[in-house]
Amino acid sequence: MEDPNYRVALQLLIKSMENGYEETKLANHSLTLTLGATPEILLQYGYCQLPIVITGKVIDKSIFDHGVTKSVLERAYKFIESPKAIYHSNNDDAPDGTVLMSYELNKANDPLIVAIHPNKQLGRREQLFNNIASIYYKQGNPEVRWKKLNLLRWEAFRK
Repeated sequence: MEDPNYRVALQLLIKSMENGYEETKLANHSLTLTLGATPEILLQYGYCQLPIVITGKVIDKSIFDHGVTKSVLERAYKFIESPKAIYHSNNDDAPDGTVLMSYELNKANDPLIVAIHPNKQLGRREQLFNNIASIYYKQGNPEVRWKKLNLLRWEAFRK
């Protein structure tokens, strides 16, 4: 279930980044927003029931470097809850990570990717989280290559 405070917190964080970004950059980057509980689809693939979170640093990079819109970030939980496909991470830094491919496409028809690292400790907190490490549009069609690498864990069936 999506956290009812997520969208408001996201709007405030983005507004802070847009107004006086340099002065508040470090503070904004260290903030952690909770999107909600881990959805059932991820629980079926070995995730623990932990909060799904995203840091201000990832939000900053998604918007200002990757061109992900505020509207897409507001709906991020929906993309995690109902992905098009789930892949194993092919990243050596996150061998237990998961990459979710969304039905969401940008103007170039590139799919939205959400990379999640499970059971992640953030900062000095003792609590663990399922942490969104990145949200971006992947150029081209990564599905063919990822399937050839045998990274596919699950794929939605749609007619």
